[in-house]
Amino acid sequence: MFTLKLTDTYKWPVKFSVPVDGKHQTAQFTAVFKRLSQTELENLTKTEGITDLRMAVDVTAGVEDIQDESGNAVGLNTLLDIPGAATALVVAYMDSVTGAPRKN
Repeated sequence: MFTLKLTDTYKWPVKFSVPVDGKHQTAQFTAVFKRLSQTELENLTKTEGITDLRMAVDVTAGVEDIQDESGNAVGLNTLLDIPGAATALVVAYMDSVTGAPRKN
């Protein structure tokens, strides 16, 4: 028998590519996503003019397994200031709820 145990959040891996000296460096970190209801998700995705940044803020509770050059943990706000990070979070979130990557 399957027991459904839903928490308010869940962890999911995120792949993120950052340009470094003429090439891309790919890394992986862990996002802590909010578990939205189907209605909440549909309302969010139907929001006119929604950006990846806005959606990433609305679906992400935090991030783990990512640090700066000094070894300090990088928080969500700092991460979202990096171009491409919001898109990586949204792609990972949509993959987590649909089982398939989002098409651009």
